[in-house]
Amino acid sequence: LAILWAPIVEEAIFRGVLRRFIKNNKLFIVTSAIIFGLLHTVSEATLFNVIIMAMPYAVLGGFFAYLYVKTENISCNILAHCFQNTLASIIMVVTACII
Repeated sequence: LAILWAPIVEEAIFRGVLRRFIKNNKLFIVTSAIIFGLLHTVSEATLFNVIIMAMPYAVLGGFFAYLYVKTENISCNILAHCFQNTLASIIMVVTACII
């Protein structure tokens, strides 16, 4: 699910739909990054945890938004997101095996 389904749904929402409403490139990238980061950390207990945990997701969301601005092709975003989630999954499995 994290490798195939999530990238399709998340890119369709965070880049595809959001881009229809925000035409300014910089505003789109920043807004997409912030929303992507915050929605990946909604279950964190404190505001401090949300802010700290959201930063890496926001950077990634900003990169995906930038990629969408440059390519105007949601397929590129989906593939990049699949690749990133695959790497993250491999790292989690390897780390769990080591610890």
